[in-house]
Amino acid sequence: FPPDATKDQFTICRALPKVFAEKENAHFVFVGKIAEGGEENFEKCVEFCKQNKIANRVHFLGGRPDVPDILDALDIFVFSSRYEGLPIAVAEAMLAGVSTIISDIEPLLEVSDNGNCAEVFPVGDANILSEKILKLLNDEDLRNDLAKRASKFAQENFSIEAHMRELKKLYESLIEREETRQ
Repeated sequence: FPPDATKDQFTICRALPKVFAEKENAHFVFVGKIAEGGEENFEKCVEFCKQNKIANRVHFLGGRPDVPDILDALDIFVFSSRYEGLPIAVAEAMLAGVSTIISDIEPLLEVSDNGNCAEVFPVGDANILSEKILKLLNDEDLRNDLAKRASKFAQENFSIEAHMRELKKLYESLIEREETRQ
């Protein structure tokens, strides 16, 4: 929970009452610390959940060292952001093979192969986000297919092996350039 409006956890909170009305066993977890100055954004989410009587199904876990275990336990990963530099959390979820829903900003579209490996919703649109969540919760085949596509794309583009391949190409091109200069 940052001090500014870059992340958009509140849109997720606004989407949850509709999801919970249809899925009585659903829960949602927020993972991540409260940055200095982000207390107001956090409290806004907590208060919304209390007022809408969903606080017992929304869990704020804070910063955690066991993110891989948490990702492994999820059916869906939701990332709502208004601005993103390098969306590592989305890449991690995709690498873990979790179906992903993202807001439609350029860095998130890029990391998801222009939305081909994720469900995409317009920034700040809680209604469409709730529809996307329900769509994936109601269609296990779609959820599994999306997770497989995301994992494959992430392995090809964001894994350590992909990074090493790109480094090798870079070094080979530098060596080749140097050899042509001589």
